Amino acid sequence: MEDLILGYFVRSEYHLSADAGKKLQEIYNKLRDFASSKETRQTIIFRDLWETDLVPIMNNCIEDNR
Repeated sequence: MEDLILGYFVRSEYHLSADAGKKLQEIYNKLRDFASSKETRQTIIFRDLWETDLVPIMNNCIEDNR
């Protein structure tokens, strides 16, 4: 499983990192590829500003490509 960190929280606001779009595009390309989509396990996590707690937002497990 691979962690994809897209940004951080400051109080109640979420701020995307400068390379968030590029990271999401790479994941999208992997999932479009039939062979790799069966094996891809991605967890998108957000880390707060102080990097103390991880907040799981989405766990996208691709078990089989129908």
